[in-house]
Amino acid sequence: MFKEFKISDIFYKVETPKIKAKAKDFPTEPSSEYCVPLLTSGTSNQGLTRFAKISDCPIILNNAISISANGNAGTCFYQSDDFAVLQDAYAVKVNNHEIDSIEEGLYLTAVLNKSLNTTYNWNNKATWNRIIDEKIELPVVMSTNANHKYTVEDLDWNHMKKRIAELERERIAELEAYLKVARLKNYEFIRNS
Repeated sequence: MFKEFKISDIFYKVETPKIKAKAKDFPTEPSSEYCVPLLTSGTSNQGLTRFAKISDCPIILNNAISISANGNAGTCFYQSDDFAVLQDAYAVKVNNHEIDSIEEGLYLTAVLNKSLNTTYNWNNKATWNRIIDEKIELPVVMSTNANHKYTVEDLDWNHMKKRIAELERERIAELEAYLKVARLKNYEFIRNS
């Protein structure tokens, strides 16, 4: 069963102090010194396009969902590994729940992308205050109480994990079928040459 929620019913924005530099001040490739990926509004490499020293980052996050506020406004990525917010983007986490698997993170990210990608753009930035009332649908464990008000505690995390695992299996099967056909075509081409 699915229920509709406002984004702010499920997520909160992680407050991050500003890094005192611009994107151009940081390298685009990591090194032993510049090892913390920096989040911007880009879509390449999940928006992590620059790298900083640990000492440059007032707060380092992980296990969060990033949202591009500017440029590619509304584009979301699940960030399982360490990163810091540089500019034009921010991070959200789930209220009263720690995302405990990549599958949960990917499911929530897909739901946010579905809601935000068609609404927000360069002229209509996806700031936190603008998106908090946007609606998203999430699976819930059904209550026997007809008057039950569903909250984050009612979300069906097992359904989310199973659905992502199912989609992964489907994509792998599609890839294997494609590769089988490609190998046969290649074999035929070589044999006929």
